[in-house]
Amino acid sequence: MKQEAILDSKLSLGALIGKTVNDAATASEAAAAAAKHLSGVTVHADSADTVHLVVPAAVDTARLAAADESYFEELGRKALGACYYDILPE
Repeated sequence: MKQEAILDSKLSLGALIGKTVNDAATASEAAAAAAKHLSGVTVHADSADTVHLVVPAAVDTARLAAADESYFEELGRKALGACYYDILPE
């Protein structure tokens, strides 16, 4: 039951994001609605030619102070996880 609720939430969020990308007239409305599903996350409507970064709301200062390389990699993967190139740059 819980998995179905999570799936429904993800599907509705995906539909709102698709609406944002495909219909510029409703972009701000869809972004505001999507923000309701994501507590603590600001959703900005933008175009397909911009880079999407995910910025953590809180940073683990202990791991940061310890210069934990795996933590830096984790932050990088989260920040750029949705970014990809159709053609890799040289």
